[in-house]
Amino acid sequence: MTDRSSKVDSEPVPNGGTTRFSRRKVLITAGAIGVGAAAGGFASAQQEQGQEFQLEGETSGWVGSGGETNPTLSLQAGTDYTVTWENTDGAIHDFAIRDSNGETLVQSDPINEEGATQTVEFTASEDMATYLCTYHPQTMVGDLEVAAGDGTSDSGGEDDQEQEQEDDQEQEQEQEDDQEQEQEDDQEQEQEDDQEQEQEDDQEQEQEQEEDVDESTDDSEGPTMADDACPDDSKGDEGKGK
Repeated sequence: MTDRSSKVDSEPVPNGGTTRFSRRKVLITAGAIGVGAAAGGFASAQQEQGQEFQLEGETSGWVGSGGETNPTLSLQAGTDYTVTWENTDGAIHDFAIRDSNGETLVQSDPINEEGATQTVEFTASEDMATYLCTYHPQTMVGDLEVAAGDGTSDSGGEDDQEQEQEDDQEQEQEQEDDQEQEQEDDQEQEQEDDQEQEQEDDQEQEQEQEEDVDESTDDSEGPTMADDACPDDSKGDEGKGK
């Protein structure tokens, strides 16, 4: 995306200088910074007509409301905006907007005349992340907070959606892992139960075998009662013969 229009406006004044914003005076129409939908129909109407930001640009940073340096600008995706800024130190500056990957979406021509003003028009989109001066990107840089069409804050909306999808996938994976673990636990418990039952069965079988062996031994050992009762006839006969 490129800026739709930008212009430098430096008008003469009676003292031979140029027109300037009041130092540290910044005008934000329709609550573009920090004002939500509480304004109702009036705010909606203003948004349809576009909103204006006025900033002062100097090497140390963009000056916002109340002297704030590099204020966060709140935008609504699909809304047209105008940024009018003044060069307050005579150094070379421009106004640009980039996405989270550093790609330039909007960029104006540079101006280096102290007191000169420039107007940049653009349509807000959800991929806008920062505004800056490309000549002083370390100090003159601020965040853009873009609200999606449903009114939710969307600083890098695609990243948020991807993160939500990843979170959902992780949650589903955790649930699947839990189910698999439960199944494995159940199978292990069943195997343990089966092994215990087999051991008990083996023990019972061994006990039965031992009891059978004991009974068989008892039956085969010792004289019978009949043998004990019968006298030795041969010995009796021998006594008689003598």
